[in-house]
Amino acid sequence: MVEKFDISILLIEDDDKIRSSLFRTIALKTEKVFEAENPRAALEILKENKIDLIVTDIEMPEMDGLTFIEKLRKSNFQTPVIITSAYTSPDYFKKAIDLKIDKYITKPVKIVELFDAIEVSYNKIKSHKLEKKNTELENRVFEYQSRMSSIGEMVGNISHQWRQPLATISTVVTELKFMKELDNLSDELFNEDISIIEKNILQMSQTMDDFRELIIGDKEPKDFNLNEHISNILNITKAVVVTNFIKLSYNFDEQIRITNLKNALTQAMINIINNAKDALLSIPENDRYLIINLNKDENFALITIQDTAGGIKIDDINRVFEILFTTKNDTGTGLGLYMTKNLINEKMGGEISVENDTFTHNENTYTGAKFTIKLPL
Repeated sequence: MVEKFDISILLIEDDDKIRSSLFRTIALKTEKVFEAENPRAALEILKENKIDLIVTDIEMPEMDGLTFIEKLRKSNFQTPVIITSAYTSPDYFKKAIDLKIDKYITKPVKIVELFDAIEVSYNKIKSHKLEKKNTELENRVFEYQSRMSSIGEMVGNISHQWRQPLATISTVVTELKFMKELDNLSDELFNEDISIIEKNILQMSQTMDDFRELIIGDKEPKDFNLNEHISNILNITKAVVVTNFIKLSYNFDEQIRITNLKNALTQAMINIINNAKDALLSIPENDRYLIINLNKDENFALITIQDTAGGIKIDDINRVFEILFTTKNDTGTGLGLYMTKNLINEKMGGEISVENDTFTHNENTYTGAKFTIKLPL
């Protein structure tokens, strides 16, 4: 049994006899072959089917093959193409090279030459698919590592976050026990202390809910209040920010709702805030500010995260989103901001950028990194 190429080929040829002959020949060694008598019919096939390789004639009515391929290329259609033509015009060759045609075969088509060209294109296609799978696998590994890093940061945040409510609960319980032993526990005091305990337990429970959501990850986009979600994210990170003497402010003009991946945004913002926190540790405590603003334009919700740490070096600012790039020497992995861009741009359909910005805050002038996240409304 003849081993077939496991790809789909679209054959475009206006001559019925040549098209039928080539179709039967190509079908002998290819799993799936489509045929079209002109570019218009070919376009309909492309709309409905996944095509791995196009074999097309040049001279056809209505539109020649090279013009058709040129239009596809302008639409970012990068499928490999083999040209068949009875003409050997230098202009055709030049245009074929410009359009990155895989092979130019002169008619009458020699079957061996056609199959050799198909095999070369086939190997390129398989190599590209393998590279794509490897890239996707690497991104999944990097995403997992980044999420584990974020979870590790959140564990530290929870530890700080719970310290105060646990201390409050412990103090109140001790008071209740002491007053009970003295037989001096009034209903009013009892109810007041129970209310304090319940309030602190609720706060701890909310922190755990946020933590659990990040571990589970996003299964599908959800409609949510962006203002409230950012407040929850800042609540998770507040303890670590405060314990490092960083003054945090969050400003917004109106309520904004979006439909997107909540936990992807949580992870992305935690990565940016942690990077800002690390940068701010290098400056005096009195100058440590982290300023977050939320607003929107006609099409996007806009989140800016700005610090006062002096900004990013000019040589580094265009590389901060590169994989494995870090300015933290032995303590950085170079995954945080790379995965942040992947989460915002690829997962959430948004955009993220960074620049150095000089601004006035509390009547003082500061320079720092300013990250801008754009999310579709």
